Amino acid sequence: MVDRAWYEPPSISSNYSRERAPFIAVAASLGWITVIAPDGQSLSRSWHITLEGIAAYRNRNLMEKP
Repeated sequence: MVDRAWYEPPSISSNYSRERAPFIAVAASLGWITVIAPDGQSLSRSWHITLEGIAAYRNRNLMEKP
C-alpha cells in the first residue's frame, strides 16, 4: 500500500481502497499514509505517503530479513 501511495495515490473511495481497507487502516494508524494534501493546507480525496511512510518503504528490506 505504501508504495502505491508514493507512485499512484489511490482515491479514498476507489475499489482498490475498499478491497485493501484493512491494510490501509494499518498504514494510516502507523502514520505511513494520510489524506492530508501534500501542501499540508487541505484534505485530499487520495491517500498520500508521509515522511514516516517513506522511511518505512526505504527500510522494508531490513524488516523482511529473517
